[in-house]
Amino acid sequence: MVAAGLLLVTGSLVAATLLVRAGVAGPLRLSQTSVAPASPQPAPHASNLPKRPLNLAFVGDIMAHEVNLTHPPYPAIYSRIESTIQQADLAFANLEFTIDPNLPLAGYPAFNVHPEYVEAAVDAGFRVFSVANNHIYDYGSAGIAATIAALDGLQESDGIIYSGIRSTGTDPMEPVTIERDGWRIGFLAITEFVNGYLKPDQVNLVNFQDPVVRSSFLDRLKTMTKGYDLFILSVHGGVQYALQPNPVKAAFFREAVKAGVTILWGQHPHVLQPWEIDTVDGTNRLIINSNGNFISGQISEIDPTAPSLPRTYTGDSAIFHVQVSRQSGKTSVVSVYPELVSNIKTADGEMIIEPLDQLVREELSPVWHDYYAYRLKTIRALTRGTVVALDGSSLPAIGGSDFAAWSAAPAQ
Repeated sequence: MVAAGLLLVTGSLVAATLLVRAGVAGPLRLSQTSVAPASPQPAPHASNLPKRPLNLAFVGDIMAHEVNLTHPPYPAIYSRIESTIQQADLAFANLEFTIDPNLPLAGYPAFNVHPEYVEAAVDAGFRVFSVANNHIYDYGSAGIAATIAALDGLQESDGIIYSGIRSTGTDPMEPVTIERDGWRIGFLAITEFVNGYLKPDQVNLVNFQDPVVRSSFLDRLKTMTKGYDLFILSVHGGVQYALQPNPVKAAFFREAVKAGVTILWGQHPHVLQPWEIDTVDGTNRLIINSNGNFISGQISEIDPTAPSLPRTYTGDSAIFHVQVSRQSGKTSVVSVYPELVSNIKTADGEMIIEPLDQLVREELSPVWHDYYAYRLKTIRALTRGTVVALDGSSLPAIGGSDFAAWSAAPAQ
C-alpha cells in the first residue's frame, strides 16, 4: 500500500513535493452553492483574499448503453464509490446522451435516457455536468430542448449546474458562474463536433482542429477567464480509443491553460490518457487529457482471459481528486490524486463502478482476479502524469494508489 499520494511540482526544474489532504467536507450542502443568473451576467470580480482550499472531483463519460439502461435500480451503479464522490466540494461528470422522458430509452448509436438515470448520479454526489459532446444532438433540436428542460428541473430540485447547450442559437456561448464558499468559479463546456459533423447553434461547438476557429476561441477565452478565482474548461474531442492525445489537441489544451484556464477537463476518447501540470505565471494548471469512461457497457461482454485487448481500456477510468488554493490573488492546483476505478458486471448483469485497488483484494475467481490485477498495473502507468516546466521540459508526476491513505494525510 502506498502511504500517501503525492504530486511532484516544478517551476523551473526545481522539484518541490506537495502533500495535501483531500476534501473531507462531506456531501455538498446546496445552500453553499449558487449559480449566477444566465442573463444578465454581472461583471465577474475575482478576490485577492486568501481562501480555504477547494476540493474538486472529476470523472469521465457517464454513458447509457443498453446494459446500463436495462438494469435498474440506477443508484447501484455508484454505490461503491459515492462516499468518495461526496467528499468533494464539487463533483463533475460528462453526460453523453439526451434526456427526453417522452422518447423510449435508447443505447448506442443514438442515446436517450429518462431523468431518473441522471438523478442517480446526482444522488451519488455529482452536481456539475458537461453536456457538450458528440451525442448531445442525437435527437436534433427537440432533443436539446428536452435535455434543457430535464436539467433545469434538476437544477431547481437539486441545485445542479450544467454547461454545453443553449436554448437558442442567439444565446451567446458564455461560462456559467458558480459561487461556492467564497470562490467565484467559471465553468464552460465545449465539444469539437457532434455526430454527423452538423453545426447546431444550440451546442457549444469549437472545432479546434481549424486554426481560425481555434485562434478565435482562444482570444475569447482570455476574456472569459478574467475575474474568476478559478476557471474550468470541459473539452470533448480528440481521437477515440487513443491512449495519447494527438498533437493538435495537446497543443490546444496547453494554449487554453495559458489563456487563463486553471483546470482543463477532457473527454471523448473513452479511455484514459496521461494528465499533466503546466506552470503558468507561477501557478500550476491541470490538464486532464482524457478522463475515460466512468460507466458504460463497452466491456460488458469482455473475455477476462484477454486483459490487454484495446477494448479493455474502455472499462477503466479515474476519479481525479483535485485541490486548488488561492493566495495573493493567484489560484494554483496544489494536489492531484487519480483514484483508479473500473467497471464490473455483477451477478445480475448490471454494470457498476468500483475502485480498482479494492477489486484486486476481493474474492474473485482466479481469472477475474488476474484480469483486474493486470488492469490496475496498466492503468497506473497511464495516470502518473507529467509536470511541464516553463522551459518546456517535463518530469514525471507521482500518483498514489490508495485514496484512504492520501485523504488522511495532514494538510500543509
